[in-house]
Amino acid sequence: MAGSLIFYSDGALKNLEKRVKLFQDGFEDLLNDTFSEEEQVKFENLIEGIAAISIQPMISELSFEDFYVPEVTAEPMATFFQTCQSSIVVENLPFLNDNPFQVSYLLELLNLFPEVLVDRGGVNELLFRKDYEQELRKYKNMDSLATQEYVPKVEVKSKKQFDPIEYLIRDVYGELTRLRVSGKLPEVEDYMALQADKMSRVFGAFRSDVTDPSDLLKLTGLNPKDFDDNLERLKFYLRKLSP
Repeated sequence: MAGSLIFYSDGALKNLEKRVKLFQDGFEDLLNDTFSEEEQVKFENLIEGIAAISIQPMISELSFEDFYVPEVTAEPMATFFQTCQSSIVVENLPFLNDNPFQVSYLLELLNLFPEVLVDRGGVNELLFRKDYEQELRKYKNMDSLATQEYVPKVEVKSKKQFDPIEYLIRDVYGELTRLRVSGKLPEVEDYMALQADKMSRVFGAFRSDVTDPSDLLKLTGLNPKDFDDNLERLKFYLRKLSP
C-alpha cells in the first residue's frame, strides 16, 4: 500500500459530508456508465481496492508548523490552513501505478472542492489542489481501461449528472477562496455592501456557505432566471479580481 492522504477543507463538517455522499453516489454511476457488468467483474479487484474515505473535524492540536511546506507557497497555504474546518482522510491508499480506478476516484473527489490542502504524509510537502491534480494526471486513470472493444462510443448521461448550475456554484466558491487567500476578499465584501443590484444579492447568499442551488436561490429572493444570470455575472466579476 502507498499509505494515506488527508485533504484539509474550509467547508463546514456537515456540508462536507453532504458533498462526499453526493460524490460517492456519482462515482458509482460513473462506473456503471463507463463499464459493463462483465468488465466490472474483470476489474473487481481494482474497484474493491479503492481506498476508504472518512470525514473528520480538524484536530485542534494540529499546527501549520507540523507540515513540510514549499517555500514559494508557504504564505498562502498558511492563510488557507487557518480557514480549514474539516478533513477527508483517505486510508490504505493503493499504489497509484497499480490502480487506475483509484486515480480517477481521487480526481473526481477533488473536483468537488474549490480548494483543499493535500497532506501526503511523511516528508512529502503539502500541496494545493491544482498541484496534486497535476501529480495524479501523470498516472493512468480508469479511462485507459475503457477500450473500444468493451465500451461503444456512445455518450451515456448519468442519472445523477451534475447540473451546470452546480458547476457555476463550485466555481464561485473557488474564486472566493482565492480572493480570501490573497487578502482581497474584504474589499470585495465592502464593495458589494454598497451595491443594491441582483449580483450583490447572489454574493450575499454565498456568505451562508450553502451549496445546494435551490437553497441559494431562496436566499437571494430572485426568480430562477435572474439567479442564473447574476450567478454567472458574479463568477466572471470575481475571476477578474482573482490573482
